[in-house]
Amino acid sequence: MCHYADASVTALNFNQGEDYAIADSLSGYLIQSRFRIIERGQLNRILEEQGLTMSGVLNDSSLLIGRIKDIDAVIIGSATTSYGFAGLIPGGNVEYISDCSSHMVDIETGEVLIGINFTTSSASTTKGVSRASKVGIWLGMQYSKY
Repeated sequence: MCHYADASVTALNFNQGEDYAIADSLSGYLIQSRFRIIERGQLNRILEEQGLTMSGVLNDSSLLIGRIKDIDAVIIGSATTSYGFAGLIPGGNVEYISDCSSHMVDIETGEVLIGINFTTSSASTTKGVSRASKVGIWLGMQYSKY
């Protein structure tokens, strides 16, 4: 069972195609916390040793449960993009993250340890446009509270 203090964690790509902005920003923020972050290249090496591929895991995260050594938990999630007005930005309309759901899952048991959601109804928030990288940082701030 994963305990939060000093847990080895990796963030998998959220459903943003090949854009790793949410996972990268989330990982970057968590580096400053008590979690130990496993970098994506290191994760690929670990997956290869276990006979798994990143694309297979992204399509079915249950492939990780009970099979990956050296990682205590994985953060998985999905995000929905919308298109809307963003005030003073040239052109006025931008693509932004309107909903994002993420879960930290214990690799050994498959138990969801932490679940965090982000939702906004407009492109502009009090912290600016909710782009993928900003949502990743916001999620990192939430996870670091645990």
